[in-house]
Amino acid sequence: MNPKLIVIDGKTYNSVDEMPEDIRKQYEQAMSSPMQTTNVAISSGMETARRSKPLPVSQTITPDTSSGWMLALVRLLVVLLCIALGVIGWIAFLR
Repeated sequence: MNPKLIVIDGKTYNSVDEMPEDIRKQYEQAMSSPMQTTNVAISSGMETARRSKPLPVSQTITPDTSSGWMLALVRLLVVLLCIALGVIGWIAFLR
């Protein structure tokens, strides 16, 4: 089983104790923030490739391109249903 290696700016360290003071501060700052910086990496014995550019993200949510006719018809149906139930309830209450 390989120990975890810490790679900072292309230099590999076996533990935090091997790092110089300025590199250790950079490492601790990167580990305390929610997002790690691109020049700090932890690997399991294998070198990881550093990316110079972020990966492109495809848009998964597309804007609504319909004209809204279906929504308008559903709203009209709900309003007519409410009116019909109101009339039926009113008639049943009067009897």
